[in-house]
Amino acid sequence: MRAHPEHLFLGCYTGDKGGAGEGIALLRRDPATGTLTRRAVAARTPSPSFLARHPTRPVLYAVNELEPDGTVSAFTVAADGALTPLAVQPTGGGDPAHLAVTADGRHLLVANYGTGSVAVHPLDGDGAPGERTDLLRLAGSGPVTDRQAGPHAHMVWPRRDDVLVADLGSDRVWRSGSIRSPAALPCSARP
Repeated sequence: MRAHPEHLFLGCYTGDKGGAGEGIALLRRDPATGTLTRRAVAARTPSPSFLARHPTRPVLYAVNELEPDGTVSAFTVAADGALTPLAVQPTGGGDPAHLAVTADGRHLLVANYGTGSVAVHPLDGDGAPGERTDLLRLAGSGPVTDRQAGPHAHMVWPRRDDVLVADLGSDRVWRSGSIRSPAALPCSARP
């Protein structure tokens, strides 16, 4: 069951990050005008700065951008947009900033910006994340010393046979055939 196609979810920073949001907001998009209207707070969860949907299950995931220990939250999505808490798991790092579900819907990958690591969580048959099974710790620094003294995993993108990780701290894109053995690829973009 999918949420109504005109329902949108928006992650908002809460007070722990200096924001004024209350968690995940439910919005409705008017199909005729495209206007967005806030409907309600769909879930009260701390600083859900990035959201992603499961490819086949009615599940929404949110990183909880906290330090020193971030978490990932999962919610079942009702047809009316209501969210029901499903699971919360620690990501093994600080300030998780991005997450993605593998195309087969079996794993959730989380980029921990503050600590420069990537967490791997298996997903059960209902889409709930289990305990972290792997944590890849990136290394390196970039040319802008005041902002790139160490790794900052910013985005994780699962592909067919490997994973790409954008690391703003080391100024690289990391590629891994298995999450345990990365090979660094120089990033062509400069800050």
